[in-house]
Amino acid sequence: MVSSSKKVIFIIIPMVEKFSTIGITNAMKTDSLSKKVSNSFRNLHYYLYVSPALLIYTVFWFYPMVQSVRLSLYRYDGINPARFVGFVHFFDLMRDSIFFTAIKNTLFFTFGVTILQTALGLILAVFLSQIVRGRTFFRVAYFIPVLMPLVIVGILWRFIYMPDFGIINPFLEKIGLGSLTRPWLSDKNAALPAIMWVSIWKWVGFTMVIYLASIQGISPEYYDAAKIDGANRFQLFWHITVPLVKTATQINILLTMIGGLRVFDLVYVMTEGGPGHATEVVALYVYKTGFTFYRMGEGCAIAVLLFILIMIPSVFYVIKGKLGGIK
Repeated sequence: MVSSSKKVIFIIIPMVEKFSTIGITNAMKTDSLSKKVSNSFRNLHYYLYVSPALLIYTVFWFYPMVQSVRLSLYRYDGINPARFVGFVHFFDLMRDSIFFTAIKNTLFFTFGVTILQTALGLILAVFLSQIVRGRTFFRVAYFIPVLMPLVIVGILWRFIYMPDFGIINPFLEKIGLGSLTRPWLSDKNAALPAIMWVSIWKWVGFTMVIYLASIQGISPEYYDAAKIDGANRFQLFWHITVPLVKTATQINILLTMIGGLRVFDLVYVMTEGGPGHATEVVALYVYKTGFTFYRMGEGCAIAVLLFILIMIPSVFYVIKGKLGGIK
């Protein structure tokens, strides 16, 4: 009997241990599953917070973009039914001289404004970081144009550039530079640079603010050590300020380039692309093709190419940032 009892015990104990282990494992799995479900419900409110913005983004940006790509493959005038034509619009654009003029003007505008606005914004930021009296006044004065609507800015400068009633030509005559007077917005050689200057005047305050925030984060110890070594003001600027605001420079260049590639308002208000397509830019050509000539499909094709053109610097900066270029 004792021997039989021992055998039963030896059989029961491993079975109990086995079932206990299975029970603990199942309990752990159940607990882990419940935690995952709990975390999912707990994180649900984060998605609820972003859902309004995501909905607006989808309805007013993503869906129109997809529709533009689709419509670029159709011949559509806004009235008659759309007819599928494939990539015909894209091939037609390759033979459109006005389209290439618009691309040339857009690139000239973008690179010119980017270089001048970035340099001028850095100079203004350095100037405002060093002065004590009137600092707040100058900051506000330089930033006010950023707050003004682009249409108002365009109308204002259109009057300023008027050859008879504006203030530019009389000012040049009074300072002895009468030979430089001209009908600024009617001259093919001067119209686009004139609009570029207006864009710089409008946005340089924004560039300045980004640089100013970056300069204020530079430790004064760098400047003090350089002064002890005998560095002058230009050396302080070139060897300390410029390298340490590299990130701000990259941000300003990216934002200015994107803004330049999609410029529309100023050109439309001031010249409408004239004289003789001298200020025609891609965004304006999209508008004219689609809503003036009612070639919706071709206008969407131009918009798709403009989107690709804008994405090039954006993707470049993202890749450069991932590789360690933007820190």
